[in-house]
Amino acid sequence: MIKRVDTQNFTAEPVRRKPEEFEHVKFRVENGVARMTLNRPEHNLLNESMLREIAGGISFAGESDAVKLIVLDSACKVFCGGIDIGEYNPPAPRRGRTGRRGSACRSRPRHRRPGRE
Repeated sequence: MIKRVDTQNFTAEPVRRKPEEFEHVKFRVENGVARMTLNRPEHNLLNESMLREIAGGISFAGESDAVKLIVLDSACKVFCGGIDIGEYNPPAPRRGRTGRRGSACRSRPRHRRPGRE
């Protein structure tokens, strides 16, 4: 006989952090205004952690009856420099001693075109 398994015992939900635990977003509530300050010097480049903190701050503010307005601002000169592509791109391939990229270029045989000596 096959027994039903409760899937809640085997699935994990992301851990929801409290605003006090945020690393890149400073969160505070004053007089019904939730202020979220992006604080990832030098250019506030967005990474996965920062995006989760922004989403978590908005969710936290939305669940509070005391919050009537959410303000998003920056602690840096630049409000936001966009996505931090360094976290999403693999490192560039290393150059060989000939200056060409990768070993495939060095091992590729040279063929002459027909009719050329």
